[in-house]
Amino acid sequence: MRLKVLLGAVVASAAGLAGIKADAGIPAKWEKWMMVDNAFVVDTEDVKIQGDHIRLWVERAAAGVEKANPSLKYETWDGKVRISCKDFHYQAERYVNNAGYKLLTLGLSPDWKKSDWLKIKPNVIAYPLADQLCFLTGSPGFTKEVTPPAWAQKIIDKFEGNNLPESTDVEVDFLEPEDS
Repeated sequence: MRLKVLLGAVVASAAGLAGIKADAGIPAKWEKWMMVDNAFVVDTEDVKIQGDHIRLWVERAAAGVEKANPSLKYETWDGKVRISCKDFHYQAERYVNNAGYKLLTLGLSPDWKKSDWLKIKPNVIAYPLADQLCFLTGSPGFTKEVTPPAWAQKIIDKFEGNNLPESTDVEVDFLEPEDS
């Protein structure tokens, strides 16, 4: 029995070294809603990019101490977050109590609360969304992150290359550096 346990540990270690994933889970291609942080998930498939604007569905769940103290201003909600990359503002259109998206999928109209357009700050959900996705709009100053999180990579894979101009052959002259 001791030999079987030892052999199992050796095989598991070898699989890890060989890059074989040894844990179970849902294949990434089937994950529609993915975690952004401990409070928010984003729908990685129902995303719209039009001009310098991005629209995403998000859900927010009360987290940590919020669950223990319902009088806090944070809520559980779902809805749309719109981002204007050009001027770095966002708007949240939400339905409290986590039912808006579900009501829309049933063909019903939820009672929406819509915020004004607000400046994006590091403590709001629009910040990581804009940070990871605004480069897709072509708005000046935004670049792709080197290692985007899985939720962002799934959205990027959907859009990257779709808005790029058709490739053309361009001649480029390379200048040799001058001798000093």
